[in-house]
Amino acid sequence: MLRRSVILVAFVALACAAAPNAARTPTIAPGVIVGGVYVGGLSSEPARARLAADFGRPIPVVYGTKRWTVSLEQLGAGAGIDAAIHRAGVIVRR
Repeated sequence: MLRRSVILVAFVALACAAAPNAARTPTIAPGVIVGGVYVGGLSSEPARARLAADFGRPIPVVYGTKRWTVSLEQLGAGAGIDAAIHRAGVIVRR
């Protein structure tokens, strides 16, 4: 009975020690910048959210004395966020 308890405790300790490494998500390498937005060290979802927030901001337009703001959608443009994250994800740190 004592032997089983020792084996069980050893197994649980080993499993607990290995668990943090098994749950790590690959991250984009430090120093990676996409469209002027730093995404280094982030996993894909936080990087995607950061890019979407940055590229979702209105763009100021000035023509002479007139000023207004427009979105990328109003200009008929968009940001290839998924493609950018995919390319940045090629440079990953595990």
